[in-house]
Amino acid sequence: MKKYPVKLGVLLICISCIICLLPNISTFTTVNESSTKGSVAYFARTYDGEHDELYPKITVAHNRIFMLCTTNSFGEGGYDVWLVCMDLKGRILWEFSIGGSADDYGVDMAVWQERIYIVGATASYGYGGYDAWILEATLDGEIIEQYTVGSSDDEFFTAITVATDGIYIAGVNSGYQLVMVKITHIGVREWSKVYNLQIDEPLVKITLLSDEIILSGTLFVAGNRDIFVLSVAKNGNVNWCKRYHGPSDEFAWNLICINSSFYLAGGTRSFGAGATDALIIKTNRTGHTIWQKTYGAEREDAFYACGIHENFLYLAGETNSFGNTYRDLWVVKTTLDGEIVWQKIYGGSGDDCFCRSIFCDNHLYFTGQINSFGVSGYASWVVQTSLEGEIVFSDPDAFTNDTSATTSSASLETVEVSVSVIDAYLSSTFTSATPVATNCTVKVQAEISNTPPANRYFLCDTSESYLYINYSFYDLESDPLTVFIDVLDKEGIFLQLRELNVEENITLNLTDFPRGLYYVVIIATDNEFNTTLDTVVYVPNKRPVIFAQVIYNENETLRVVWQARDYDGDILAVYLEVLAMQNVLQKVCGLPASGEYSVNLSRMPVCDEYIIRITVDDFIDRAQVELVWRREMPVPVAEEDNFTIFLFVVITSISAVIVVLALLKYREKLFCRKKTPP
Repeated sequence: MKKYPVKLGVLLICISCIICLLPNISTFTTVNESSTKGSVAYFARTYDGEHDELYPKITVAHNRIFMLCTTNSFGEGGYDVWLVCMDLKGRILWEFSIGGSADDYGVDMAVWQERIYIVGATASYGYGGYDAWILEATLDGEIIEQYTVGSSDDEFFTAITVATDGIYIAGVNSGYQLVMVKITHIGVREWSKVYNLQIDEPLVKITLLSDEIILSGTLFVAGNRDIFVLSVAKNGNVNWCKRYHGPSDEFAWNLICINSSFYLAGGTRSFGAGATDALIIKTNRTGHTIWQKTYGAEREDAFYACGIHENFLYLAGETNSFGNTYRDLWVVKTTLDGEIVWQKIYGGSGDDCFCRSIFCDNHLYFTGQINSFGVSGYASWVVQTSLEGEIVFSDPDAFTNDTSATTSSASLETVEVSVSVIDAYLSSTFTSATPVATNCTVKVQAEISNTPPANRYFLCDTSESYLYINYSFYDLESDPLTVFIDVLDKEGIFLQLRELNVEENITLNLTDFPRGLYYVVIIATDNEFNTTLDTVVYVPNKRPVIFAQVIYNENETLRVVWQARDYDGDILAVYLEVLAMQNVLQKVCGLPASGEYSVNLSRMPVCDEYIIRITVDDFIDRAQVELVWRREMPVPVAEEDNFTIFLFVVITSISAVIVVLALLKYREKLFCRKKTPP
């Protein structure tokens, strides 16, 4: 028989000892994960045209990386929107630019269900100046909707989020006032609002919560720049607004909500170690500050993006305090209390900056605009590392180093701001721009090798003798996966084997399995590497089952017949007791699991009722059955055996009818014989 390695046996012996020490445990599981590891390598690639690819932003969804940029290397003229789709190794699946004869910018995007939503600013279409331009595309790159929202003045929209009830976009108008618009999924403007906040930069952030919308960014107040957080209702009306300011300038470029708290990422010139330090502000859900910290060294440092994974913050930005004289991409991992776990820079010999998106899954994905590695102008750079920021570069010009930024507390003042809101008179119009396929130049700085399949989650739960497993595998290289499950007993012998889907909820019925430990293994393979998820489940003891009947014989004798069964295969102790008037008259031990025994009532006190009790014990649990016999009953039966009583009555009635019919027939023959003359 096929057996698992010795380590399985050692693991199971240890768990058996735990069970012995904790006898009240009925079911438990422990979860482990292991992989047949390949070499550790991730990827870094530049995506370049003849000129500049600016403001790259990525998101990871549906096992793909989507990158949005503004390019003047491709398209109809000036700057155009550029959208690139790649697999999880950074290999391009499709790419196109879209725009008109004037400048068109792609600034923010969201992937919702199986659609890609893009917002930017267009001078090629609309009502005049710059208008908001919304594009909707499929996952295969087909444009299915495109329209503008604007007026005869300028509107520059830089944030988008999508939900079931519609599309929300935000930006600034020509007076640099904050503007937000809600649009239905068929492109109809539902409402548009202008808020009397003087925005310093058009880059604002929308965070959509269940009962409110949070807008954040940078204000221009009395010659200084301050951070703001604005809460509005789903109809656009203001709930509250907070401003955070110090003696100099503060900036905010991102906000995320974690456990009913807000984390603002940006920079400050009021506090810290250098000219500009990166800044994190943690507030509660009403904007009141919980703590605020700076991160940096002697020169310029800032955070543009933040993400969350397994209760850690991942912050991405830029710094020129470390490395060469130019800027480098900067990634910092902290606890939710802002304590640094690790910090690293990534870049080359040129100016590498503006890391404004980071995505955290089983790996880190981040991007920036870069002019290292021999690219033309600025190119878009996409990097994938481990969750600890590890990567091995093959390009000698590329590097990653640890940094030594210090952290200190800041003391920005929080001010309540009164915000008025008016309706914005904006109009929508559909556009008909044609996407143009592009062919960018890709340069590799780190090439990913084949890696084992990965799992997004693995959840186990037990209930009595059922094991519930919820899991999901994926392959970083998009290789086809085969997934199967093994169930082994404590000796490592395979009891069950079947193939599964890559993602599934399964229920494993262990009812027919004897009591004990079982090793449940789910294996995903790409035919080169395997990933194993396993859990140990304890199937609790099952009570023995017993069937019995009592039959009355002549000479005051009761014949007791029984059959006992134990589904765990345990040795059973069977004993029989005869009771009357709550007293034990006779007890017989050491009986077999199945058999019969005769009870002689003539040797016992005369009673109207006797109870025959049979007990089966597997030394963990027991089962009992009690049979009642009364003297007035023609045939003693088990008290609860209604079917036997019914059968007895039917057979007795039929027998009586047969006897009566026979007597009548005999009487008729006798009567006819007497009537016959001699």
